[in-house]
Amino acid sequence: MTFFVKKCFASVIVVIAIVAVVDGNLCAHNANRMRTLMLQKKKRAVPSKPSVPEPTVDMDKQFPLQTGNYWLYKGSVEFGNNNGGTTKSNVPRRVQVISRKKDPNQTIIKLKNEDYNGSSLITYVIRGRRIYEFDEFDSSDWETRRALSDEKVRFVFPLSVNQEWGNIEDRPRNTAGLYCYIVEEVEDVTVPAGTFHDCFRITFRSIADELVQWFKPGVGVVKSTYHHNGSIDDELYELEAYKIDVVTTAASLLYPAANRAKSR
Repeated sequence: MTFFVKKCFASVIVVIAIVAVVDGNLCAHNANRMRTLMLQKKKRAVPSKPSVPEPTVDMDKQFPLQTGNYWLYKGSVEFGNNNGGTTKSNVPRRVQVISRKKDPNQTIIKLKNEDYNGSSLITYVIRGRRIYEFDEFDSSDWETRRALSDEKVRFVFPLSVNQEWGNIEDRPRNTAGLYCYIVEEVEDVTVPAGTFHDCFRITFRSIADELVQWFKPGVGVVKSTYHHNGSIDDELYELEAYKIDVVTTAASLLYPAANRAKSR
């Protein structure tokens, strides 16, 4: 066999080998592509899990927020003054529902709050089993928003121990247990208005503040404490009298006009 023939034969062998490699790669690529398509088709064929509907809750039985209802608290406040000391005072707090508007998407409730800081307006927005809270410093466009911020969630019913809510996903790192509301315990609470059994102790803590409230379903907040870490700022409010629906306590002696208006 001449050198030329040998060289041609070798070239043919190389070409065949290259074709075989390319052909093999194409086959492998096509096989992988077919497997991928089959897996995607299989995934699409798997039905998605149905979303679990939230439990239906009678919000009025959890927190009676009908127009005319009110809660009167005995208050004890201590805070730092400009003289380097502290000022203590016993100032009552009164919260009253002044309006209630309901549409298919939500219920908007206006409350008048009166305490040692003066008078202010609080707005509760009930959507599903959540109550969102807004004050006079919030913009009013929340009423038309489809979704409201988790940061504004004030209550989630029904309450249960270890329940958490608030802007949990966006809170700073290494702050577990902070910057959210936590239902810590169920306790009996005795205040001037009486003894309330099975109250949920709800706590909100940050690096600077601690707010604790005892909530009795069907009544509302029966006791609350606030403490500021660092400077002195302590508040204690205990329910002294209240009126919810047809339930009226000693508040009728303090606010007889309100009860006369209800009885008409």
